[in-house]
Amino acid sequence: ILTGLENISTEYAIVFPCDNPFITKNTIQTLFNEIEETTQAVVPYHDPKNKLKTSEPLHAIYNKNIIPTINELILKDSLHIKGIIEKIDTKFVLIDNKKILKKEFRNLNRPEDLKIFN
Repeated sequence: ILTGLENISTEYAIVFPCDNPFITKNTIQTLFNEIEETTQAVVPYHDPKNKLKTSEPLHAIYNKNIIPTINELILKDSLHIKGIIEKIDTKFVLIDNKKILKKEFRNLNRPEDLKIFN
């Protein structure tokens, strides 16, 4: 995330892992629509009872103004991405199967994962 944020010319960057091919334009738009003036990150989550634990920080939008926070955490050897979203102004968005579909977060890591399509 750090390298990407350091090299963008926009204020925000969206991050998705390469093993999640099901993300839709609708989900991307939904996440961007959640940005408010002070928002530093928009992160989807699965369970309202535990937003942080069930969050999807690798399917999120980040403001480049969090670069100093990331560098500070790296200096402290705190390398867990959820540590970043705990320290910044994060807006969590529920994966509700209406605006954001749970199936979009299914990942493909092995050839046998493709069997779901047969």
